[in-house]
Amino acid sequence: MIPILDTPSWQISSSDKTRFDDTCAAALSMDLVADLAVFLLAAVLDMVNSINNNFKSNKVSILTLTEPKLQLLFAFLILSSITVVVVLLMMLTKNSRSQKIRTLCQDNNWQYQEFINFNDTIKHANFGLLNYSQNIIFRHIISADDSSKGIGFNVFDCRAIEPTGVHNCSAILLALQLPDNFFNLHLCISPQAKTEASEQHTGVNKAYFDRIRSLQKLIRVPQHFAFPHHNLFTNNVGLMELFFEQALATKALTHWILAHPHLHIEISNGMLLAYQPNHLLDEENIIASIEGLTELAKSIS
Repeated sequence: MIPILDTPSWQISSSDKTRFDDTCAAALSMDLVADLAVFLLAAVLDMVNSINNNFKSNKVSILTLTEPKLQLLFAFLILSSITVVVVLLMMLTKNSRSQKIRTLCQDNNWQYQEFINFNDTIKHANFGLLNYSQNIIFRHIISADDSSKGIGFNVFDCRAIEPTGVHNCSAILLALQLPDNFFNLHLCISPQAKTEASEQHTGVNKAYFDRIRSLQKLIRVPQHFAFPHHNLFTNNVGLMELFFEQALATKALTHWILAHPHLHIEISNGMLLAYQPNHLLDEENIIASIEGLTELAKSIS
């Protein structure tokens, strides 16, 4: 399994998970939302009627209200409006990405977390996307150990606010079963962006990736015959060549990259991270993406 969280989500017991899911479902039920909306509407109407009756009995207009009363009225109306918006958002959550991914996890007996914090194992792997993206938030994590697909994996969304714009993508992180010497290997395989058109097509922003690679302190190596349309970066050229000698023997890695030319692949600390810049996986494509990458991970492990 991949220890991506400080407390791995798959350590939650099935009974706790059931209670948690039932609580979330109840909190988002339409009956509760309707009751809240009725309560808020009744409260606002009661306040309006009270003020109106006060006007009639004292024959005053709103212009004669003292400043503290006006402040109280406006504050109440503003807070009521905010509350109504929150309630509406709760109603929409039922069909949101969060709810769809949560349902996917329930159907497949995977674990789900709304937000995540990476532990030291992940941070020490020095993944560019995870460690050096600016103002980044990680959401909607799917976690599973090797009992599901034969290999531990995590899927999550990344949202980074960079000087060049807002970047959203889905990433998949898998555990590899590599010989001990390859745990010291850090390897990046990134699609090239030679022109403005190809940059828009692949999602590659050259300035963004140049900054990340400089912070990672990785060496750019000459173009490899097996990856003519990708740039390679590593911390150890000799170890990279040894890894390719073994990984390319089955041709699985070459074929997989040819079939998915826009994906960035990064291997470090015995883990594989894959993502396509500025691309969120549709909920319907998550399982197929997991299965494809787990097969790749098994072939190069």
